[in-house]
Amino acid sequence: VTECYESGVSPRDAREIIQKMNADIGDGWFEAPSNVAYAVLGLLYGEGDFKKTMFTAINCGDDTDCTGATVGATLGILNGTAGIPEDWRAYLGDSIVTISLNRTSGLRPPKNCAELTERVTRCAPIMLLANHANVSITDGPSRIPANVVEIWRAQNKTKAALERMEPYSFTTEFAFCTATAIWDGAPEIKQGEIKRVTLRFSNRYEIYGNTPYYLNLRWLLPEGFTVEGGKNSLRLPHFDAHDTAKIEETFILRAGGVVLPVNRIVVEVVADHRPTTGYIPLVLLG
Repeated sequence: VTECYESGVSPRDAREIIQKMNADIGDGWFEAPSNVAYAVLGLLYGEGDFKKTMFTAINCGDDTDCTGATVGATLGILNGTAGIPEDWRAYLGDSIVTISLNRTSGLRPPKNCAELTERVTRCAPIMLLANHANVSITDGPSRIPANVVEIWRAQNKTKAALERMEPYSFTTEFAFCTATAIWDGAPEIKQGEIKRVTLRFSNRYEIYGNTPYYLNLRWLLPEGFTVEGGKNSLRLPHFDAHDTAKIEETFILRAGGVVLPVNRIVVEVVADHRPTTGYIPLVLLG
């Protein structure tokens, strides 16, 4: 694309050259090599003019919504909203209107482009750190502290969540609740031995509404294993000033005469009136 632009080839002819170069991968819509090239073509031939850049890229055809979005986002990074012509800004506005997300599901999609931009900006430092980028985002000139990683980790919610985990525990999330299995020690067992495991359920009332659930558990055990102790029919309460919306039961697993190196156990969790079924995978080493 750069060679075409620098040698004076027209945008239309440059587009045909791109398509012929990528003919071996197909000519339709979602072929990334062609669509990335169309975005670059628009940026080069548009020469900084927002409308000309957008029209040039989109008129190349194929996956036009993505090429247009890529080009527009790139110009937005370079020039901000001031680079968008006033008549386009007035027509499009700042609101985000979508039917792709259920606004009552608890996902809370952004209401406008400004809120979306703020969310993306807040993610930038985490993305840079995760990719070991030697970059710091500031409002002006500054020095990066030598212990910047330690500072970020101290504020990291993931680190705090890991520190709250109990030893020999495992957590999995279902649509309606979170289930945590806690062994009473290392997950190991021998022939005829017993092992205690506590199952703790937490109501995800913030996602699916503040209602109680009636849970029924079914154990899928290795041959010769048995389970006893706890109740397999539970009421998971809702959240209020007197209840934390959690419940737990402790069960005793007893090994039979044959114990394999890896013994897999599954606890099936069914909630009344919920369409989905949850499964808690557990492992005991022989």
